[in-house]
Amino acid sequence: MSDEHSEEPFAEEDAEEDAPQIPNLADPTHHRRIRDTGKREAAEAKAFWTEVFASEIGRREAWKTLELTGFFAERYAVASPTGFPDPLATYALTGEQRVGKRMFIEWMRLCQEGVVKMLAEHHPDLRPPPKPPRRRREF
Repeated sequence: MSDEHSEEPFAEEDAEEDAPQIPNLADPTHHRRIRDTGKREAAEAKAFWTEVFASEIGRREAWKTLELTGFFAERYAVASPTGFPDPLATYALTGEQRVGKRMFIEWMRLCQEGVVKMLAEHHPDLRPPPKPPRRRREF
């Protein structure tokens, strides 16, 4: 091999560049940068979810995602041959439901009006009843 290339697969300089930066909260500019980054990311998240819930397609797809977690259902897993509920499988379904709950709470925090509109459009208990068909008048 030539003298230009090191035998080591990773040079020490590369390892130092790839290492995660430890926040230095004693430095006011570094602390301010971290705080500003958090505020910017929160504002971007709010703008993103506001856009999602502003469109009919976004509300529909958010509803589908929430339904996949079983957020509005009581689910028990029947995994045994005798048909008796399996507690471990039920706990797994409960974990999915908790993910849905966390998403729902976060959506309500960021864009409450859009989430309420999504529920009004898609939740079966909140949809308005269908209008009865009009009857023809016979003379």
